[in-house]
Order: sequence, then structure tokens, then C-alpha cells
Amino acid sequence: MTNRETYPGSSSIASTALPATSLRVFIQDSSLAIREFRHSSASSWSGGATSDRITSAKRRRAPLAVKEWIESGMRRIRMYTLNAQNNVQEVCCDGETSWVDGYHGPTAAPFSDIATTVYDASQRRIRVYYQLPNRQIQELGNDAGWFSGATMHTLPAGTPSQQPIEGTGIASVGWGNSAADIRNYVQDDSGYICEYRYTGLRWGSARLDVRAKLHSPLAAVTWADSKGRQIRVYYLDDDDIIREYFFTSGKGWYNNPPIGSVSTRPVKTAPYSRLSATASIYWIRVYYQLSGRDAIEELCCDFGDGRGWYIGATLSVTPPDSKPIDVDANTYALGWLPYLIDDPSAIDGAGILIEFRDGHLIGEDLKQKQATVLAANTEGTSYTFVYTPGGSIVYRLWNHDHRNDYARHSRLEGGRDVICAGEFCVSQAGNIESVVLMKSDSGEYYRPTGGECLACVSDKLKSLGITTDNVDWYWK
Repeated sequence: MTNRETYPGSSSIASTALPATSLRVFIQDSSLAIREFRHSSASSWSGGATSDRITSAKRRRAPLAVKEWIESGMRRIRMYTLNAQNNVQEVCCDGETSWVDGYHGPTAAPFSDIATTVYDASQRRIRVYYQLPNRQIQELGNDAGWFSGATMHTLPAGTPSQQPIEGTGIASVGWGNSAADIRNYVQDDSGYICEYRYTGLRWGSARLDVRAKLHSPLAAVTWADSKGRQIRVYYLDDDDIIREYFFTSGKGWYNNPPIGSVSTRPVKTAPYSRLSATASIYWIRVYYQLSGRDAIEELCCDFGDGRGWYIGATLSVTPPDSKPIDVDANTYALGWLPYLIDDPSAIDGAGILIEFRDGHLIGEDLKQKQATVLAANTEGTSYTFVYTPGGSIVYRLWNHDHRNDYARHSRLEGGRDVICAGEFCVSQAGNIESVVLMKSDSGEYYRPTGGECLACVSDKLKSLGITTDNVDWYWK
């Protein structure tokens, strides 16, 4: 086994609804645009087409957050993301009209997630939360005008660094009028979920007795019923299964009740999946991605109908060939799946190249279904690769001293045609430092030959955000 570490995915889903309004779900596609899906009162979904783009985030891995309220009888929706300069960007829709750009705000850390909540809707009290380079969570507020709010400085004693983990997921819920209640959820360095709590006077913090996988996405919902205030926090465990943590007034936090827990209907997501959730006093909806699917999946719970949790709609962008969902900020379409090895679990360590992020070359292990950091090559090692007709680079680490461990290019591609194949090496800085085009297993060049193939590979690397400025190119 190679020395790899799990790498976080990217926020790419947001959802919203009120008891009297239809569901809306938002995703980022491979053109970096944000698309909208709509659920009508006739219980059918629409949207997701090219014409349903509401804005362009102009950056990969754009986090998304959305909230809505009714004001003067009109539905108001606000979407928040980070633009190419990592500035908070607002997009607005009032009264089911077209979307327009709104407030352009301060700068977040490049690794920041984003969350939003609204309380006292009659006064339009909006709160947006993002992470600073020092890992603290910053509040941006709007009470009839934007202002810089509180900075959540430290987590409680017992957390490793008393700061959220870099790139933490952020989830936020709020309720009340002038005396607001706001709860923000983040993750510490050990993976525990922590709560920042505001009760109208000051912020406090607590470490909850629940651990998620490191860099888990977080989602939270709240409502009030006959039992009091309800809060649910959703996260992924180490096996990428959706889990739920419960809060009820007078009872506090608790885990996995025998009735009503999402754990009674285990769902395993893609390792790069993000989560979004929305709820009312009647239902909960959770949105996520599965491995190898260019769609958003819906997990549903309707209170009192006896079904518990069940699988709902599948939301696919249309047309499916042109603008697939941007999975983990990849620029490749998920149409790669049919072109890969017949059995992805047949070859240990075979992966598909995804992107360059924060100084690391990232791939997805096809056997483990897990995003990984490609280890730097040492003397006597390289990565063997194929560039597939589906436009993907499939690789495997090769130790040259172990000839039996070499994965022939035809094995990586399941015996199917490939555009070209070869080897590449990764530097200690995490960059690709050399690419060699190889002859096929039969002794002939793959198509197209020589420099033509290298140009294809170079263009592919650039499309994934991988610099080729200092790459040494060879063919032999």
C-alpha cells in the first residue's frame, strides 16, 4: 500500500424551502456555474438545465449556502458563495423573478466553507459565516445594512488547538426575533463536531460528543414542534455513511434513537460528497452524491407517515453529456466510468486524477472510492498512466524493483482502446515534474503518437488546475 491520506472534497450543494414554499436545490456544474432545481406543488422536479444557471462562481470548489424567508408576502431567497478572489458573493431572487448579483463582501480563507441563516425575517436579519486564514470563524451580518459581526475565537478546552480544523465544514441554524438564537457547527482537529452558541447576549462554545470523519461536510436543520426546539446535524462517518445527531429541548443532545434516525437507513456517499439539508415541521430532506453518479440524490423523512427515511429523487443536470456536476471540483465528466477498468476493485492503487489543490496532487482511488493525495516519487518509482477516450487520466504507482507489481496500461483500461499511455513522476513539492509517453504493450505507440499525445495530456492537466510550466516532456 502507498502512503496516502484522505483528502477533503468540496462543498457543491445547497437547498432551501419553507412549509409554504417549494424546494430549491443548487449545485455547481463543470463550467463553474451554479444551477437550480425546483420542486413543484405537483410533486415533480424541474430545472438543472443550461437555462437554469443563476450565476457563475468563477472558481472551482465554490462553497454554497442558501436561505429564504417571506417578507411583505414575497418569497426572498439569498445564495452565498465565494468568488475567484475568495470574496463573499451574494445572489438574490425576490418574488420568483430572475436572479441578480447582490452584496460583494470581505475575503475568506481559500479553504473556507460558507454557511448562512436568517432570523427575525420581518427585519431581514441575515447572518453569513466563513473561515479566516487563522482558522477562526467570522460572522458577516445584515440588519438593514451589512456589517462585520462576531469573530468566534476559540473552541472549548479539550479541543486539540482550540480552533476549527482548516477547511472545516460549517453549518448554521437560527431562530427567534430580536433576541436571536443562533447555532453554528464546525469540526475540530480530532474530528469532533463543536457548537458555537449565541443566545442574544454573547457567543459560547461546546464540544459535542460525536465524531465525524476528518473534513466531513456538515449540514444542520431546526424547527419547533410540540416537544420544543429540534435540531439535527448531519455528517459523514469514516465509512462515508450519512449520520445524524439529535437535539430536543429539555433532553439535550443524543444519538441514534430507535425510531426516526437516519442511521436506520444507512446511505454511503461518495468520499467527495458534500451534504445539504432543509426541513419543516412536516419533513426533512438531505442531499448528497454517490460515487460514479453525475447527479444529486435525495434522502427523505416525512414525519408521521410510518415510512421513516427513504430514497427520494435523483437530480441530474441536462443535457447530461454537456454539463455534468462538478464532482469534487473536477473538470472531467462522470462519463469516464464506462471507460475504466472492468472491475475497479481488481487493481490495488489504481486511481483517476482529479486536481491540484493546496500543494497536493489529488486522485480518487477506484477500489477504495476515496479521494487521496498522490505520494511524491522516490528513486525507482513512478506512476504508470493511461489517457482514456473518456478524457480521464487513470494511474497507478509502480515500484520499478517489483516487476510483478507493474500494471500494464491495457489492464488499467480493461483492454479497451486508449488515447495514449506512459509514466509520470510527482515531485516532493507535489507537482508533476516529468511525463514520458510509452509504447503500448504490443510495442507500438498509442494513438495519437509522440508530441500529439503529450499535447492532449498537457491540456487535460491544465483543465484540472495542474500546472505544466515546469514539466519535462518525453516520448520514447
